[in-house]
Amino acid sequence: MLNDVQVGETFRVSSHYDTVTIDGFVDPAGNDRFCLGQLSNVHRKDKSEDVRMHIGKGMKLKIVNGSDVWLTNESENAIFVYSSFLDYMEQKKPGQLVHKIHPECQIKVFSLDHCDREMETQVKATQQTSMETFRSINDGTGRNNGMPPSYTSVGVDDLRRLCMLRASFVKGWGPEYNRRTIKECPCYGYIMLLYL
Repeated sequence: MLNDVQVGETFRVSSHYDTVTIDGFVDPAGNDRFCLGQLSNVHRKDKSEDVRMHIGKGMKLKIVNGSDVWLTNESENAIFVYSSFLDYMEQKKPGQLVHKIHPECQIKVFSLDHCDREMETQVKATQQTSMETFRSINDGTGRNNGMPPSYTSVGVDDLRRLCMLRASFVKGWGPEYNRRTIKECPCYGYIMLLYL
């Protein structure tokens, strides 16, 4: 059964905070802390409730040098993360791995420099594809039979994928698990990293 109903409002953190905590407690002590325990959901399954009880101190996300994001697992259980930066560091194709972050582990999960390079690579690849398409349309005489070149672009969704972390507490997903997608995990979320 997929657990794909958003619970609660989108939590936004002001740019003047360099650290954000996501935990399993019920009392948010500020605008830089998101407590999952305060969310109510009449459709919550027992498994979700059980996992929530094991989140504890959860995770901290910290911006370092204004461009890198480090995740610290402060929970007593693993946190599972999808990060295009971690895929790059492991020399894997994007989306190929879900990374298990053990308790007390601190790891860089996002680099603005890496994101910038990936966007540049995607733009160049898209431009190359557009030129190849144009050349294949052109009949070799310098005419393109009246057809304009078809240009494609890199869009907002491409950037969003590079700037998004997917995380689940306690339970993982992917090829090594019974849960194939993150939406099958009892407690998960999407973290969008925007610098405004």
